[in-house]
Amino acid sequence: MRTRRWPRYAGLALAVSLVAGLATPEIWVRVARDRAKTCLAQARAPRGPALPDCSHLIDDFELPSDVSLTRHDATYRAEELYARIAMDRYLDAMVGAPDPEKVRTTSFGVARAQEVLEKGSQRISLEELGPIVGAPHLAKLAAQHGDRTTLLLDPDRTGLWWVRVIVLEYALLEGDLELAGDIAERYADWGPHDADLRTSVGAVLCMTNPRRGLELLERVAPDRADKRYANIQRNFGEVLALQSACAARLGEDAPAAPPTAGAGEADAVEARLATALRLPSRRQQHEALVARTLDLLQGEGAGGVSPAARNARAMLLAAALVGPAPDIDASIAANLVTPRKNERPLGPRALSLEGLLVEPPGLAPHATAAALEHVAVVLRGFEPTAKDGEQSKRLRDASALMTTLAAAARARRGEAEEATRLADVAAGELGLRPREAALSSASAAYVAGDRETALARLRAAPGSPEEGEEPALTVAFASLDALVRASNGDIEGAKLVASTLPALAEAAPHTQAAFDARWVALALSDIEPAVAAPPTLTWLGASDTLARYLEHAEPAQKQAFTAWQAALGGSSEIRRAFRYELLDRRGDAPALLLPFLVASGRLLDDDTSAAGVETWLDTVSAIDARRARLRSYAWARAEAARIRGDEAHAHLWTERLTKLRELAEDDELAEMALFLRL
Repeated sequence: MRTRRWPRYAGLALAVSLVAGLATPEIWVRVARDRAKTCLAQARAPRGPALPDCSHLIDDFELPSDVSLTRHDATYRAEELYARIAMDRYLDAMVGAPDPEKVRTTSFGVARAQEVLEKGSQRISLEELGPIVGAPHLAKLAAQHGDRTTLLLDPDRTGLWWVRVIVLEYALLEGDLELAGDIAERYADWGPHDADLRTSVGAVLCMTNPRRGLELLERVAPDRADKRYANIQRNFGEVLALQSACAARLGEDAPAAPPTAGAGEADAVEARLATALRLPSRRQQHEALVARTLDLLQGEGAGGVSPAARNARAMLLAAALVGPAPDIDASIAANLVTPRKNERPLGPRALSLEGLLVEPPGLAPHATAAALEHVAVVLRGFEPTAKDGEQSKRLRDASALMTTLAAAARARRGEAEEATRLADVAAGELGLRPREAALSSASAAYVAGDRETALARLRAAPGSPEEGEEPALTVAFASLDALVRASNGDIEGAKLVASTLPALAEAAPHTQAAFDARWVALALSDIEPAVAAPPTLTWLGASDTLARYLEHAEPAQKQAFTAWQAALGGSSEIRRAFRYELLDRRGDAPALLLPFLVASGRLLDDDTSAAGVETWLDTVSAIDARRARLRSYAWARAEAARIRGDEAHAHLWTERLTKLRELAEDDELAEMALFLRL
């Protein structure tokens, strides 16, 4: 009986051993995968300054890669581990322990990992050992994380059109038009087909090589007029204005608008009219252009000025009235300055940091500061012939609002004395209260670079809110006071004022001023130490141009600001983990970037080098900076450096700002500068 059972047991043992032999490599792969996932996850968890080294775990996949049954899974995951390690080291040099020299050296590892995957699995994403991320691609990562050095050292590295657009932008942000022109020449040689890259390259070349720029833009408008892509139309009004300005640099007439064929439209009427009125090549048509502009300003609804075009009525009025005066009387002038339904006011009653620094991208109707000042005088000249007091008041107020816009233009140019004077004149004509007038002139002086005058204006104003003062004005005044004090080196005074901002913000709910004030409080006030880890950082929707987050995101705001306060008060390990979490929430910074940049800098350890702080700010603001004008971004970076006491980088960014202002305020380059977000 025992003899008969022996073969059965032997067969069973053999089967078990065979199964075990086959299963063992699979078990090795699974164990190695789990160990790799655990190790990689530590990079973003609370940890010390040293990045956990996971490279030795690649060896765990070596044995199963020699077995045919598990060769594919093992090599596939080993390749992913190698790629993730390279990318983690690159990000650690920007986020974990920021250091520009480490960024440079670790970038070579990313380039090598990119080459390995392109010759290996050729996958486009990594999904096995952690959250889904794109396969390593140095140019993509550099563009997404603000690594200007890597991209500008080798601008030909990638054929991706959107990366090339960012490369051009980074060259301009450095204030180096010659470098931007050289890069644009090379990109033009490759004949870019994507419309956004083609227009960006063309706009840069219109500044450095107008003939070639005009040739590159030639086909864009006809293509958009003729073709509809996946039921999406691309309008081309901005391109026509760009072509007109480019042709004017060559002394040529603007190209004719293409006939529409049911696809894109020749939109941006206001921008094109303002451009045409300004260009010397259109002088013979000046009277006809002025008449067309006045008709548009007197129109209603679809036949009038677009409500979406910022300050379009004021800018068109300035462009039309800056030359030979048209035959109009006080009644017509009063009609021209009166905004229609759904239009915003002609201009701001008072200036603020938000109004001076936050400008939507794109080519908007534009008039020079001199033109705005001239038209303010022209409008005051109509007042004596006004038929009644109401008409006289409209003209007087319009003149003052034009003066406010002129002050804003002077401030953006860096002309502090004139900007402050004009802001004072406008405040007097509009009858602003002392604190509102001080807020306006101090904002102009601060943006123009005169921090001492800004502080003096704020200190000369009444120290406490006046009777009947709007809560939004109270909190805006205190926010500016805190920032200007910090910029002038009075850190203790800035902390004291900043500590009052949360309570003031509570009294002005759902206002932009209150939202910005909470960021200023995070940036400047003392933070209580926190023991617990911060709650999850929520998405606010701060990039929404309609500002719906002010009305509908109050719970998210409270949770986000609580998370920031807990992180700022936390240990070095907690702040490092929060920086990685913040990396995944980019694109949600406030439009007024300065307090966000200062608060972000506070997330670093005190012994971080000045260059390391700059590297981290490059990374954390890389996405949000693309919503800002380059001048506004450079100004914010300079002020953030000055507030934290880094005079070297404050000087560097101020030099860049000066160069950007020169480009943006050159009359010949105005349209190109606006199009390129200068």
